[in-house]
Order: sequence, then structure tokens, then C-alpha cells
Amino acid sequence: EPLPADHPLLGCPGFIGTPHIGGATREAQDRVGLQIAAAVLAVLDGRVPEDGVVGVA
Repeated sequence: EPLPADHPLLGCPGFIGTPHIGGATREAQDRVGLQIAAAVLAVLDGRVPEDGVVGVA
């Protein structure tokens, strides 16, 4: 970011570029909060969160 001035996407009709924050809608943030809460509850219950990454660090 930003794209180079000669990037092919910039020549596409109807292309709308947004920064990464463009996906941070209220609804998306609500879902993230619910996923975090579910993960915390899973850990407190001794389970591995559904979206957890298990491995050796």
C-alpha cells in the first residue's frame, strides 16, 4: 500500500480500493468479539478454541 501508479488494478473499470481497515465494519467487529469470547470460554473450560492453532512454539 499504496499501489504503484501503473498497477493494473487501477485501470479496471469500477475498481474501488480501500485500506485494510475497509473490512472493519460494525458487524465484522461484533463477530470478532463473539469469536474472542467463545475462545476465552473454551480455554477456561479446558478445551481448545475452535479457531485455535495448536502446535509447538
